[in-house]
Amino acid sequence: MLIMDEKVLIGREKEIAELERAYACRDFSLVVVKGRRRVGKTFLVNHVFSDRLSFKITGRYKKDMGNQLANFAAKLSKYSGVEVEK
Repeated sequence: MLIMDEKVLIGREKEIAELERAYACRDFSLVVVKGRRRVGKTFLVNHVFSDRLSFKITGRYKKDMGNQLANFAAKLSKYSGVEVEK
């Protein structure tokens, strides 16, 4: 059992191991964490990576792919300081 900020992660050993494997990989990789709303996806990612992330984005609820990609491009542009083509 892992405890962070008085919230508890229970039964997430498999997911934590998978995220750790992706982080340790020498190749670039994209990790998608998906599931129902309010089940702790963001908490899990924040717990595992805490201070190891350079860039993170959360998808928009019930938005189409075009909207998701535009949101990603805007956030990446803001983070990097480089205009991203849309």
